[in-house]
Amino acid sequence: MTGPDHSLRDYQPDAFPGDRDALLRMVSALQEFERALRPHRRLGSEMAAEQVDALETAMQAGIGRIVLACRADRVVGFIAVKNGADDLEQERRELWIEDLYIVAEERGRGLARLLVQAAEDHARILGIRRVVIGTLHANTRAQDAYAALGYRPAVLILERHVEDPDD
Repeated sequence: MTGPDHSLRDYQPDAFPGDRDALLRMVSALQEFERALRPHRRLGSEMAAEQVDALETAMQAGIGRIVLACRADRVVGFIAVKNGADDLEQERRELWIEDLYIVAEERGRGLARLLVQAAEDHARILGIRRVVIGTLHANTRAQDAYAALGYRPAVLILERHVEDPDD
């Protein structure tokens, strides 16, 4: 469970100059964790700045939000969300949880639950009733955690790598 020294706050790189560096480190670490499960993923060091730029752009456009989990003055986790629409669904408006990450030494203390709750609260404020999150098929720990929070499988994506016929 979270302790009294944990808090949530919005990502504010202008007000807190260390926010961007902390977010870059966590996005890179998340990517490397996922690369261990799916080797086709890009290196975290190669994609982190691009991903953070995209998250910041969504924030500036008013369609995204990043919430940081902090312990004392140290950023130890984050959730990034983006609102959009799925034209195939009856409830078209949705809030996508783009990324969720907690540093290893802070896991198991309820921070992910708090961050997901912050995302759901944000959806309610926007009048959005459907929150969506995706995870790698091999990431069963995340799937179990999301199921414990009430999330259920909705869409299955399959892929096949097609070889070049000239090879």
